[in-house]
Amino acid sequence: MEISSGSLNKKSINRSVKASIFGKKFLFESEGFFKPRINIFDLDNKKVLGRVEFQLFRTRAKVRLSGHLYHWEFTNLMNTKWSLKDGNDMIKVSGDGRKEGHCTTENSSTPLLLLTSLIIRNHFTKQGQA
Repeated sequence: MEISSGSLNKKSINRSVKASIFGKKFLFESEGFFKPRINIFDLDNKKVLGRVEFQLFRTRAKVRLSGHLYHWEFTNLMNTKWSLKDGNDMIKVSGDGRKEGHCTTENSSTPLLLLTSLIIRNHFTKQGQA
């Protein structure tokens, strides 16, 4: 028996990704061309939770989520390992591997951080920067 704890669904014709984790549903909607960003929506409660802002010409991003600021970046030269840190440089989510790997998180009460981290990593992979 297979148990699913989450999923990501990307449609190539639009700029959004529907995702779910532990029964909660989210929408990640891209906007902007020269200054790309992603808005994060809670589909169950129909409200905006936060935003991802990508740094131009760098493989880094800022995540504003529920009043908190996080910093996402690759942690090695090959752009295969990454981390998401809070303002105190405490790692909240980290992962390694391009197509496969594992992720760890210190804050199990915030699975949305894990989803957001994967969306950012996929954005850079799609752009050819990872």
